[in-house]
Amino acid sequence: MLQQKPMPPVMDRPMDRPIDKPIERPIGNTAGTILGEGIVFEGALIKGKGPIRIDGIFSGTINIEGHIVIGETGVVTGEVFAASAVFGGRYEGDLHVKNTLHITSTANLSGLIESGRVIIDEGAIIKGSCSIGNTERHDGILSGDMAQLQAAQHAKKLPVIQS
Repeated sequence: MLQQKPMPPVMDRPMDRPIDKPIERPIGNTAGTILGEGIVFEGALIKGKGPIRIDGIFSGTINIEGHIVIGETGVVTGEVFAASAVFGGRYEGDLHVKNTLHITSTANLSGLIESGRVIIDEGAIIKGSCSIGNTERHDGILSGDMAQLQAAQHAKKLPVIQS
């Protein structure tokens, strides 16, 4: 004879969780916009509030007022402006992080790094120059003044993408 499994209590089902209790996720695993593994995106400007996660290949400029994650399979070439970041993949270019930049053990970064605070895991590869503690240079861009960045992108004739 078949036995029917009892239904779990109402609060154990995700759809019945109270709205004021958020789902807990580890840092680096959440993103509003995702460029998935196997996707190639070239010659663009991505700007928005974030968060964003890149596991594919991106070439261009990213200006996110929030959090950016470059996953272990992510490859980014260009310039990144963000409030905070976790880098676990390959990056070549200028990186401007207003608050905390976390460079994981799988990261390979090459170029200029400017950040208010940097956490570097053992095994990370970094080539280039690093300025920690001074984020004044890119405050204007992070706060929404995009005129300078858009003019530079327009000169290169690259599309602007809002996230």
